[in-house]
Amino acid sequence: MKSLFLLIFIMLTLHAKEIVLNADEGNMVQLTNAEILKRAYTTLGIELKIVSYSLSKSLSLSNSGELDGEPGRIKKISKKFPNLVRVPVAINYVEAIAFSKKRSIMIKNWNALNSYKIGVIKGVKFIEGPTKEMNKVVYTNFKDAFKALDEGKVNMVIAPKATGQYVIDTQGYADIHKVSRALKRLYLYHFLHKKNSDLIPKLTPVLQEMKKSGELKYIRAAFLRKMRNKS
Repeated sequence: MKSLFLLIFIMLTLHAKEIVLNADEGNMVQLTNAEILKRAYTTLGIELKIVSYSLSKSLSLSNSGELDGEPGRIKKISKKFPNLVRVPVAINYVEAIAFSKKRSIMIKNWNALNSYKIGVIKGVKFIEGPTKEMNKVVYTNFKDAFKALDEGKVNMVIAPKATGQYVIDTQGYADIHKVSRALKRLYLYHFLHKKNSDLIPKLTPVLQEMKKSGELKYIRAAFLRKMRNKS
């Protein structure tokens, strides 16, 4: 009987909890991560609320505890933001792609970007690092970066593949194209502020099972397909 009451207490506690994460509008990578985590948190009886901030602002708010964590970031992010604790299951991946109006260009590696003026988005850490010493303009959001590319203010934009393609489709940039294969691919992990670290042992087996069953891949493909059909 005591074990039954304990189980009921745990379930009521979980149902009472709400997790608030950021996925800024138009960022297909973070929105996909959020879609995956909605399924995982629902399994635990926890409501997931999504708000919209810039990528850099989101990290600051998550590290301070004003947000409950990050839906998907690269593994080493906790080195700079020590209050964020990683859930040890990769839920998604991100690829860096070069976009340009000049279809004749083919970028094969990071070094090839040195000849161009490039646009990058603040807070996209896996792109900020390799382009640190390059001739670049930093934008606060993806729309502004691709608008600058369309207007000829930069020669190309380096952005996550899914998000870049989404901006092109929704903004009607018929003359902007991918001009590289993946310059880098990194796996993404859900991070929680340390105040929520008690959720990690609960979330981990749920995400492991979703990965093993293929549900992670299915949610990712279905969500991106739905967003493409909307554009």
